[in-house]
Amino acid sequence: MSSTSFKTEFAVYMTCEHCVEDVRSTLAKVPNLDRYDIDLPSQSVTVTGRAAPSVLAKSLRETGRQVIIRGTTGSGGAAVAILEEPFTAAIPEWHSKEFTQKVHGIGRLVQLSPTQTLLDLTVRAAVLRPNKTYEAYIARTGDLSKGPDGAGGVLHHLGEVKVDEKGYGDLFVEKDGLSIWDMIGRAMVFGEKGGPGLWAGVVARSAGVWGNTKTVCSCSGKDLWEEGRDMEGKMESDVEAQLQSSL
Repeated sequence: MSSTSFKTEFAVYMTCEHCVEDVRSTLAKVPNLDRYDIDLPSQSVTVTGRAAPSVLAKSLRETGRQVIIRGTTGSGGAAVAILEEPFTAAIPEWHSKEFTQKVHGIGRLVQLSPTQTLLDLTVRAAVLRPNKTYEAYIARTGDLSKGPDGAGGVLHHLGEVKVDEKGYGDLFVEKDGLSIWDMIGRAMVFGEKGGPGLWAGVVARSAGVWGNTKTVCSCSGKDLWEEGRDMEGKMESDVEAQLQSSL
């Protein structure tokens, strides 16, 4: 918790006044808040107080809605990493009309201050087990030609990730001493703690995501909710396929 109040802005998927009331009642239970403003037309929630952004994000997601942190007072940019299976594992699929690697997670990074970065990591796959401990880290390089373990090893440890019985896990954490600009171009790796990396993605700058309230990517023209649902859909379909193959 910060010793001084600061402002944090979130994009929260809301469609009606009932959604607004759910968000309002949730924030009313969070300690150390000075005020919060909820705007339905822009689907934005702005919070002022001393509570950590990770605490706010967790509380807002407990309403069952999509939540994306846009930034905080003095924030300095954002980045994203799409966690995919190793390239070599997907090569047999080249015979299909559209070659795609399976997506198992996404990591979002927001620079909260010159010396602190917020990580919002979500993973989902049937192969993950709740009795195992997983971790995420930033590798020394962004070279994934030899898979996650070929990216040079751990440069910055991001934290441990717990998963549920459905193979879903997430991590919200503020990391001191980390700068987004030092992570861009390097790989974010996810895997079992002390074991080989399972999935990885290169960290890329995503200032457009946080600076534009309507569109994530000018290429697809999709808004952030459509992109989010597409990402969740890819992870969900991969989980279902893995479950079916194990029957």
